[in-house]
Amino acid sequence: MSFKLKQGFLVGAATAATQIEGGELGHNWNDWYRQGRIKDGSDPARANDHYHRWREDADLMAALGLQVYRFGIEWARICPAPGQVDEAAIAHYREEMDYLRGKGIKLLLTIHHFNNPMWFEEKGGFLKRENFQYFFDFTELVVRSFGDLVAEYITINEPNVYATNSYYFGICPPG
Repeated sequence: MSFKLKQGFLVGAATAATQIEGGELGHNWNDWYRQGRIKDGSDPARANDHYHRWREDADLMAALGLQVYRFGIEWARICPAPGQVDEAAIAHYREEMDYLRGKGIKLLLTIHHFNNPMWFEEKGGFLKRENFQYFFDFTELVVRSFGDLVAEYITINEPNVYATNSYYFGICPPG
C-alpha cells in the first residue's frame, strides 16, 4: 500500500538535548539524578551520547528522508556559569547544524526544553523576576550564534507542561 502526503507536509523528528546528548553537565536533571529523584533511575549523563554521535544520527535522519528536525541545545553546556560562554560548545552546535542543513534538513531550534543550569536554579530560576535577564541574554546569544543556520525557533517547549510539572506537581526539576 502506498500513499502520498499533501504538498507542503514536512516529515521530521524532535529531540531534547538533555534526553539525547549525555554528559556530566551542571544542569537540574543531573542534580535530580544525583538526588535519586528520577523514578526509573535513568542517568541523563549517559543518554544515547548524541553529543559525540551526532553525525551518525544526522546520517540516519537523512536516510529516513526527514525534512525537518526540531531539537534543543543545552543551556548549561553553552553557559556553564553566569556571563560565561563556552565557545567550543557554540562551535560544536554550529558544526552539527551545518551538517544537518547540508543533508537538506530544515532546523527548528528549541531554546529551552525543561532544563536549567544549576547556577540559574541556585539563583531561584524563573521564580525570581531578576533572573529573567539571564534567559533573555541566553536567547540573544543563541539567535546571534545560530541565526544564519536555523529556520525557526521555539522559545520554550510546552511552557504549560514545564510550569505545571515543575512548579505545581513537582515531578520535574526544579520540583
